[in-house]
Amino acid sequence: MMNLVFLHGPPAAGKFTIAKELEQRVSLPPRVAMGKVTSIEGLHKQLSNWNCTPVPRDNCITIVTTNKQPIQCAEEIIEILKLKR
Repeated sequence: MMNLVFLHGPPAAGKFTIAKELEQRVSLPPRVAMGKVTSIEGLHKQLSNWNCTPVPRDNCITIVTTNKQPIQCAEEIIEILKLKR
């Protein structure tokens, strides 16, 4: 099984740093428009419910989404995983 970890923005070291970065972005209009978590309270609830810590492993990939459109990220995932279209 392959685990995918998606991070937005600059690389972060550890869950605490990631949470702080996400706290700054949680209420941005694009996140709201995409139906993502939109409050710091909701963010912390999600982070406590799910293991979102990036851990480099042979069966994991990282997609840097900064300044990329969703289709570009999808294409990168398809290429890395060698998925059929």
